[in-house]
Amino acid sequence: GGFYRLTSAQPCFVRLGGAEAKRPPTVLRRVAEGAHKNFGSETFSSVELGRALAKSTRTAVNYARRCVEAGLFEASGEGPARRYRARDAITQGGA
Repeated sequence: GGFYRLTSAQPCFVRLGGAEAKRPPTVLRRVAEGAHKNFGSETFSSVELGRALAKSTRTAVNYARRCVEAGLFEASGEGPARRYRARDAITQGGA
């Protein structure tokens, strides 16, 4: 781990970005854009996401989980019945 020693000739402050300042990785933004393009405001499964993105089901499950964690997808249900919805669709008036 790196440690830093900050010095200043005058009073100053250091701003550290919080979680709200973080942007999701580019790959997750692309996944969310692809989901929004393919499904609009409709819900979809990870299998359907994989087909739409031409990815394996395992990759789609991982993308979906990471998109939920990043706030890009909303999820409902558990296990194989779990459904997702792209957050863009929700904020733009989707049900």
